[in-house]
Amino acid sequence: FVGCGALRRMPRRQGRCHVGPAAFAITSVILFLGVSWLYTPSNDAASGVLEGLRAWQQTGGGGVPAAVDVLQAEQKLREKSGGGGSGGHVAGAPPLNWQARPVLQEQREKSVSGDSPTAAQRFGPLDGGVAHGRLGADQQLQSRVDVVHKQGGLKVEQAPALAPLPLPESTTSASPPPLPSTTTAPTAETKQKDASKARSSKDKDKDKGQKGKPKEEKNKKKPEPEPEIVWRPGELEAQIQKVAKLRAGLYLDKSAHPEFKSTLLVTAANFAYLPFYHNWRCAASRFGLDWAVLANDDKVYNYFGADRAIPVVGRKVSGMVGWGNVKLDHVGRNKFNMVLMLMNLTGLNVLFTDADNMFLQDPFRMGVSVGDLIRSEKYDYVYQLEGPSAPPRNFVNYGNAGNTGFFYVSPKRKPENVMTLMRAGMEAVDKNMAEKGKGADQPIFWRVMSDLLSSKGKKGGPWGFKCVHLCDRKPSCEAPESETLDYCGMDPFQHPTGWTEVDGFLGKFASYHANWEAGTGKIGKLKKVGLWDLWDEA
Repeated sequence: FVGCGALRRMPRRQGRCHVGPAAFAITSVILFLGVSWLYTPSNDAASGVLEGLRAWQQTGGGGVPAAVDVLQAEQKLREKSGGGGSGGHVAGAPPLNWQARPVLQEQREKSVSGDSPTAAQRFGPLDGGVAHGRLGADQQLQSRVDVVHKQGGLKVEQAPALAPLPLPESTTSASPPPLPSTTTAPTAETKQKDASKARSSKDKDKDKGQKGKPKEEKNKKKPEPEPEIVWRPGELEAQIQKVAKLRAGLYLDKSAHPEFKSTLLVTAANFAYLPFYHNWRCAASRFGLDWAVLANDDKVYNYFGADRAIPVVGRKVSGMVGWGNVKLDHVGRNKFNMVLMLMNLTGLNVLFTDADNMFLQDPFRMGVSVGDLIRSEKYDYVYQLEGPSAPPRNFVNYGNAGNTGFFYVSPKRKPENVMTLMRAGMEAVDKNMAEKGKGADQPIFWRVMSDLLSSKGKKGGPWGFKCVHLCDRKPSCEAPESETLDYCGMDPFQHPTGWTEVDGFLGKFASYHANWEAGTGKIGKLKKVGLWDLWDEA
């Protein structure tokens, strides 16, 4: 009042009176001495005034040249009354107004962060002052003001003028004004609930796109699974014979190639594999071929219909599966089982091909390896050699490894022996699945073949044969013709398996098998040889 009313040279700032240094020093001393004189028995009110001065300056009251003197007086007051260090408490002192604490706390944080380095120099850290001493004696208040601070506190420009602190009614510490009923001290439980709410809020944000959708679209039911096809006794066998009779001959024109009238071209698919199947179908149709499809799930069986699809007997597999997946092991096992059933029920030769084994040329025309080997009628088994790249020109085929995704098998000359060998391969797969939970047909079948090859007729086995005769090489041992397996590998330069380097060879390819890749990774290999995107949904 002295500064604003008597000294006209005092400037005004932002609508408030700015107290000059001399005037404020005089006012501070008068207030301090007067209150000390009136309440000497109890220093609480003086201490409260000091708290008010500190909070007043903190909320924008301007500089106090005599601040050092005031703080020294405050320190002496605290020592005199036994307050002590950071945990001290002046007996009977009223606690700091709860609205002032966030402002002071905010200023302390700014000083720590370096935003206002002079604050700590002027007032010292709150942890060692009277304000903290009083609040330290009342943990409930500490929690309450911390909540207010976490909620943003009171900004300096919004801080109301502080009313004079009330005088104590007794020598005991007064209780602070209660916080609003909606504000509670944060506990571990409430923090955990807040974290859960935050996560829930994020989940709701993810679902915002769903809220805008039409009601009928949100309530749209998922498609029901395809009903399982149940075959009555004799129906499945009749279906296999029907499709085999209709599709045998390799070509749509059954009279054009009578040498193939007893050979059935077979591929396999499930509903998820249809893009590969249709791509293969487009290539095969260019050469007028005809075929049957092993349906690995009921959905694709219904898709193809009863004039082309042969339902598998075994575990049905849906979805796109790749090498190393046990579901693919079941697909391989189904293949062996169905080839056996086809030979047993129809007596036909079976040429099986995966749907990623694409035809660049008519594979059965004269001069193409697989067609010539079948046409010769010399072999019980014809297989595709396995290798990720072109072999050297002088390579030697030892007949102990191959690919089971493209092969020809004939029961014409030695039906029992051939079917026993194929059954031995399937049973080895079953045994491996039972013992190890998995069983890829290709390595297991060729392990069986290697055992037969190395036996050289000196020990028996489940193979159906004693000896083997590879292409034009000498037999592995001496045995009757009926006990000798005649087999041969296709020319790898006409029927490669997943070669990555195709330049210089592409013109010789009659087929290209996109293996050494899994699932959709095969598409990249097929694109490299120009054998993808032959089909689209349009």
